[in-house]
Amino acid sequence: MATYHENKLKLLYLMRYFIENTDEEHPTNSKEIIEYLNSLGISAERKSVYNDIETLRAAGMDIISKGKRGGCYLASGEFQLAELKLLVDAVQVAKVITPKKSKELIEKLSKQTSKFHANEFKRDVVLMNRAKSANETIYYNIDRIHNAIVERKEISFRYMEWNLEKKLVEKPREYRISPWLLVWDNENYYLVGYDDVRGETRHYRVDKMKRVTVTKNDCKNEAEYQKLDKSAYGKATFGMFGGNRAQLKICFANELIGAVIDRFGTDIKTYAYDEHNFCVQLDIDVSNRFFGWLAGFGSDAKILEPYMAAEEYRRFILNIVENYR
Repeated sequence: MATYHENKLKLLYLMRYFIENTDEEHPTNSKEIIEYLNSLGISAERKSVYNDIETLRAAGMDIISKGKRGGCYLASGEFQLAELKLLVDAVQVAKVITPKKSKELIEKLSKQTSKFHANEFKRDVVLMNRAKSANETIYYNIDRIHNAIVERKEISFRYMEWNLEKKLVEKPREYRISPWLLVWDNENYYLVGYDDVRGETRHYRVDKMKRVTVTKNDCKNEAEYQKLDKSAYGKATFGMFGGNRAQLKICFANELIGAVIDRFGTDIKTYAYDEHNFCVQLDIDVSNRFFGWLAGFGSDAKILEPYMAAEEYRRFILNIVENYR
C-alpha cells in the first residue's frame, strides 16, 4: 500500500505525465499510467489511478475521457500550443536574450505541452541579421532594477561601450542612478533614471550594464518621478535618445497616417490640413534621432510649429548635405 508521501508524489508525477505525454491524438490509459508510476518506484492500482485523475480534474486540469477503451488526455494546459509557439518566436528574435538563455527558455516552454509537439518548437524565424546580446547577467540585472524601482533605492553599476576592436569595455566611472522605469524600445531594454551628478534624466541599455547593485540610498528627485507619465514616455522618446520636450505641429501626406499611428498610437490629435495632407500635434523629445525618423519621409513631412524646432530640423538637414559637398 502506498505511503502518505508516495500518494503526494504520485499526484505530482501524474500531473507531469499528462502534460508531457498526452494530447487529443495521444490519449493514455490506466495500464500505461500504472507502468509509468511503477518505473518511478511508486505502486498504484487501477482504482487509485481513477481517483487521482478525478482529484486532478477537481484541481482544474482539463482531463478528457474518450470512453471506456478510448483512454484520457489533457485537453488544454496553462498555455495553448499557438501561445507557446508565439512565445518561442519572441524569445528567438529578442536581441536582449543571449543564445544560451534563448535555448534554455525554449526548452522550458516546450515542456509546457506534450512531447509529441517537440518538433514544432524548432521554429524557422527570420532574425534579419540582428545580433543577440552577449551579457549573460541581464536577467539578474533586470530583477535588481525592478526591486530598486519598487523600493525607491538608488542603484550603482558600471557601464560598457563598444570599442573599435568590437569589444565591450567598461567606462572608468561608477554610475549611481535613481531608477524610474524600464522601457522596451527598438528590441532593447533601457533603464530610465535620474543622474544626480549630472542633474538630468538619462537612459541606459540594460545589456550594457555590469555589476548592478541596489544601494541603501533613497532615490533622488522623487518629485519629478511622481509626475512622470510612464505610459506616454516611450511615445515621446525616440530610440531612447532624449532631447528637449516640445509640443510640435507636423504636416504629413495622407498616405503616411499608418506610419504615424504605428509610432504614436490612435490617441494622437489629427486634423485635415488640405486635400492631400493632415496635421498632428505631438509631445516630443526633440532630438537628432527624431529628426532622422522624420527625414525618412522626405518632403512628405514638415514641421509647422514651433519655429525653433523647424529651424533646428533645417540645420540638421543642412549638416547632412554638407557631408556631400
